[in-house]
Amino acid sequence: MKRIVTTSFVMALAVFAGLLPAQDKPAATSRPAGAGLGIFGPMADRLKLTDDQKAQIRTILKDGADKAKAAPDRLEQVKIARAAAVTVLNTVLTQEQRKIVAEVEKETAARWRATTTRPTTSRPAVATSRPASAGLGIFGPIADRLKLTDDQKAQIRTILKDGAAKAKATPDRIEQMKIARAAAVTVLDTVLTEEQGKIFREIQREKTAKK
Repeated sequence: MKRIVTTSFVMALAVFAGLLPAQDKPAATSRPAGAGLGIFGPMADRLKLTDDQKAQIRTILKDGADKAKAAPDRLEQVKIARAAAVTVLNTVLTQEQRKIVAEVEKETAARWRATTTRPTTSRPAVATSRPASAGLGIFGPIADRLKLTDDQKAQIRTILKDGAAKAKATPDRIEQMKIARAAAVTVLDTVLTEEQGKIFREIQREKTAKK
């Protein structure tokens, strides 16, 4: 039977939250039925997961969590988390269960759009000064430490703006995340110097160590 890979923003975000390293929490006195199932936990009843499937999912997600914890780069951790979710979809769930996951994702995405859509209102134009880090995305807060030149800042703004435009035109939130990540990687590979790349990775490791 041909396997079908289902992806969405909700899938990536939920699994990301369940797999990436988090702060230590007090041990629970009793284990919830959906514990260790990540995004599949809340929909376990609707999916009618068997005990064997639950065991397989827990094993796959735990392995993903261990690998993500060992990865210093948060972008790499996102890839590992997403790969674990895709593995569950392709190797554990049945075709019917994957259809249910797709339905749940559509429902959740619709609710998400409904809560984030705001009515447009006309406001008087207000002249404000543009922060030096505006448009630099994740590179903005560390621009000084990277010692970005004005030319580099201009290139980064162009690359990220192009990525944002492409992501906005894509309905799939997972695809939007992939586009955003690709833009960041493009900056790392084509704009930053080798020394700046080292500084960037060092900062990422510092952030990971604090979590």
